[in-house]
Amino acid sequence: MMIKMKVDEFIKISKTDLIGKVIVFPTDTVYGVGAMADDDIAVQRIYELKNRNKDKPLAFLAANNQDILPYVNITYPKTNRLMEYWPGALTLVFQKKEGVLNNHKFSTIGFRIPNSSVAFKVLNHLGVMAVTSMNLSGEEPLNDISTIEENFKEVIDYLIVDSENSSQISSTVLDISTGTMKILRQGDLLSKINV
Repeated sequence: MMIKMKVDEFIKISKTDLIGKVIVFPTDTVYGVGAMADDDIAVQRIYELKNRNKDKPLAFLAANNQDILPYVNITYPKTNRLMEYWPGALTLVFQKKEGVLNNHKFSTIGFRIPNSSVAFKVLNHLGVMAVTSMNLSGEEPLNDISTIEENFKEVIDYLIVDSENSSQISSTVLDISTGTMKILRQGDLLSKINV
């Protein structure tokens, strides 16, 4: 059964009690549905509730650069310049380090640091999270609490109800996993990026 609560209440729940749980929370772009990155059961539930193809990786959110570094190999020479656009609506796809996040069966891994006080509190509490937009796969992201509740209340555990100034536009996605930069999704930020 879904529980609605403010983020300051949510972060009082122990991480242990959140194993296997799916959490929906606002970010600076769109509402995300997420789970702790190494929580295989909850990550599997995200795929099921979105009816998402297992060949499509989930992205990962972190609270800061240091949380990302254990998971990635940096191969693109201007990575530090791109990281200056964090926090913000930019997802960078890195080469994944071997032996980490074995539930993520891909050789690359996308990370973002959201510019959102609500998301920051969630990520500070839980650490790196596997997150994707709150919708059925292939449909437009859902960005209001009542619609999310109406459509997903049976399959999500926690809905964070704090309001957030979100753009309602998905992030720019740049693949820097091969040592060069490739645009995977335009987003709003692309026109401002200068590397």
